[in-house]
Amino acid sequence: MRTFPPIAEYAFLSDCDVSMLVAADGAVEWLCLPRPDSPSVFGALLDRSAGRFEFEPTDAAVPDQRRYIPGTNVLETTWHTPSGWVTVNDLLVMGPPSEDERPPTWRRVPGDTTPSRLV
Repeated sequence: MRTFPPIAEYAFLSDCDVSMLVAADGAVEWLCLPRPDSPSVFGALLDRSAGRFEFEPTDAAVPDQRRYIPGTNVLETTWHTPSGWVTVNDLLVMGPPSEDERPPTWRRVPGDTTPSRLV
């Protein structure tokens, strides 16, 4: 069973409605959908057996590099393997505004109709 990493090692991603935490090894360990107060989809941050989502090469345990792409809230994780490089981008795509729950001071790009998605 994996140990709990320090909280400072997690990357934070958000779409202005939902947020998630990505561990240093590239696994999504915290995500609640469709709202921040919803039950967690991935909860390994609190309980190592509560679920996580991993997309990584099988022959590389630790990423070589992890960074936010400058000017964005997109996390880029890169692994070096014996056969080459693997780069994974994690992001939460912003969903459409909900007019009935939307505060009057909250602004989004006009025409933003993309549903919330973990990409």
